[in-house]
Formats: sequence, C-alpha cells, structure tokens
Amino acid sequence: LDGVDDAAMFDQLRLALQVLNVSTELSAGIFRILSAILWIGNLEFEDSDSEACQLAAGDLRVVGKVAKLLGLSEAQVRKVCTIRQISVKGTTTDIALKYHEARENRHAMAKALYSRTFTWLVNQINSCTNPGTDASRFIGVLDIFGFENFTWNSFEQLCINYTNEKLHKFFNHYVFALEQEIYK
Repeated sequence: LDGVDDAAMFDQLRLALQVLNVSTELSAGIFRILSAILWIGNLEFEDSDSEACQLAAGDLRVVGKVAKLLGLSEAQVRKVCTIRQISVKGTTTDIALKYHEARENRHAMAKALYSRTFTWLVNQINSCTNPGTDASRFIGVLDIFGFENFTWNSFEQLCINYTNEKLHKFFNHYVFALEQEIYK
C-alpha cells in the first residue's frame, strides 16, 4: 500500500510481542503458522475421478513450503489435504476427498490454524496484562453496542465485529455527508 512502511510496522509488531513476553522463538513460530496459512490458501486440486481428487501438479512446491513451515513431512501434508479418516469400532479407514470436499477442507484447515493462533495470542495477552487472579481485567471485543463479554471470543467474532464497525462507519459517513450537503 502506498504510504505504508511494512518494515516499520513489522518492527512494531515484533516489539509489541516482546512487550507481551512472547519469546523470539514463539514469535517466529507464530509467523511460520501465519505464513503456512497463506501458502495453504494457494493449494489447488484436480479431479482424478468422480470419487477422488489430487493436488494440482504445480502444488508440490507449495506442499513442501507448508510442510517445512508446520514441521510436518510432505506426505503428511498431502494426506491431510486429500484424505479424511473415519473410525468405526477402533478401525480407521481412509477415504479420498472429492474436489469440493478438498477445497472446503483446505479452508477449514486454514481457519482452524488461524483460530487456534488467535486464541493462543489472546490468552498470552490476558496472562501478561493479568498475571494474578484478578479476572476483572481481560481483553474484550468492543462493537457499536458496547463490550461483548463472551466466555469464548473467537477470531470469527472479531471479524464479524470488525465488519460491523466498518459498515457502521461507512453508514454514518454517508448519511452525515448527505445531511451536510442538504444544509449547504
């Protein structure tokens, strides 16, 4: 983006993580997970037949990057992207994912990784700002109606509230801009 110094913002983020007592090793882990999520979004699938799919031919490099970032083998990443397992009475069966199932699975993996990382970060911030047992200090999500105090604040809830805030800001700006034009 024009006018945005990515390097300076990244330095500010690293400094903020240090203030929150997040070690350099944990920070690097967070960045690896976020990078893996972005790479997972690049995975593409091809129908091998009507009952199964496979990763697109050009995705071997992407699988390698995701595997390295998450500390997994490439075979594990390929398997988790194209196979689901069911267990019945102690017997585990592998079932190939269809094309649309694999795409949904890709999205679910990215969402789960991001959600767990977000939850971990919120817990880290809460433990840093509230090291004792005083539960009156916590991170809450502020929306247009005030604070929402959920037992579980998820990343999805943050996205919903953020979107609502943006819509509310747009609405107010649009309505008040029209009102000002009327009175000019």
